[in-house]
Amino acid sequence: MRQPDLFRAAHHPRTPDAAEAPDPDAIRARLYAMLDLVRGASAMPWTRSRAGTQEILFRNMANWLPDGVERETLRRLFDSEMKRLRAGRACLQDAAPGESDSLR
Repeated sequence: MRQPDLFRAAHHPRTPDAAEAPDPDAIRARLYAMLDLVRGASAMPWTRSRAGTQEILFRNMANWLPDGVERETLRRLFDSEMKRLRAGRACLQDAAPGESDSLR
């Protein structure tokens, strides 16, 4: 009996089937929660590094929405709010090594 190739998946990535794909309604709810957080903020609610992570997360999560128009609209709204918050220049202090800020 031959042992399966452990690295085959790296060369031939598997596309998730419908049962494994995230629920668009759950993704949409998370995106709107993030958008509501930045809309309601008068200053950046995250540290500079966490804000960058949240922007990447938002953009990538939006990829799971089936409607391209909705996806781009939400991205544009989030980007606009992030620009507004960055213009205020007020960010939380970056956490000391070993500390972490909340995802909120």
